[in-house]
Amino acid sequence: MNDTEHHSRRPATTDRVSGPPAQGGRCWVCEQGTRPFWANDALQAVECPRCGHICAEHRELSGSPGADYHLDYDQGDFLAALAVTRRRQAGRLLDALQSLPEPPRALFDFGCGRGFFLDVARERGLERLAGGDVSDLALQLLRERGLPALKLDAVEPFERLELSQLPFLPEALLFLDVLEHFSGNLVARLQPWLRALPGAVRYLVIKVPVREGLLFALASGARHLRVESLGKQLFQVGTFPPHYQYFSHRSLEQFVGQLGLRPVAILDDLDFEPEELGRRMSGASAWMRRLAPLGGHLLGSTARLFGSLDSRIVIAQRTTG
Repeated sequence: MNDTEHHSRRPATTDRVSGPPAQGGRCWVCEQGTRPFWANDALQAVECPRCGHICAEHRELSGSPGADYHLDYDQGDFLAALAVTRRRQAGRLLDALQSLPEPPRALFDFGCGRGFFLDVARERGLERLAGGDVSDLALQLLRERGLPALKLDAVEPFERLELSQLPFLPEALLFLDVLEHFSGNLVARLQPWLRALPGAVRYLVIKVPVREGLLFALASGARHLRVESLGKQLFQVGTFPPHYQYFSHRSLEQFVGQLGLRPVAILDDLDFEPEELGRRMSGASAWMRRLAPLGGHLLGSTARLFGSLDSRIVIAQRTTG
């Protein structure tokens, strides 16, 4: 699956990516020594045997500085199918937020992409909504909706985020399909920033793909048969930025705790609609796209039966700062 509508983008390059998959051969989540996990012509990945976290280094990246990531993917069927999933997920997430004892009423969507989440939130009656992105197209779409829009810095989107520029102070920050697109030690990068946030920011919402998902298991199994295409798609090889991180349930739990956050709700999600799977496969042949919904229903039923859903959403409350 591809989530390129919903992340922050840094300047692209066609050179080898700098920075190792794990600093000093140790997992940045739990400090355990890492081991090789996956290597092919496009990426090199290591995993932690203790917490299961995966870090990937991509050999080459396509794109050019200043290009808008929204134009990297199909604007027709793929985008329409993606919208169905993102709007459904937005509804689930908003239900969970509203069920909290003190639900947040002011929301900021970091890496808001096409604004699917904010659309659903406004339809639910929320008024204090805003988004941020590096994409000029994303910001234009927000302004056309009459929503406050912050331009995120391409290199330091967290560190240079100025919430004071908004007409209200958010009570919750949402990172939906965002953090996996940043390389390196995310605790070292985010912890001091979070501690400096105003106390009014009470919640963080984090959504990431997880390796316990059925699609990841299929991709991992296929690589042993020298079939690399599904795995490359899951790591978003050939896009910028791709997936540099793949969380496990355990590494995500540890990461959230190290940031000084306390989970108050956890949602697992299939991350695609079985009946829309054909439209998500924009590069597949016509016959494969016709058969995709049948396979999608089978995959969905299997994933739900075994609890192998492809993404996890954590609603977490700040305990420090």
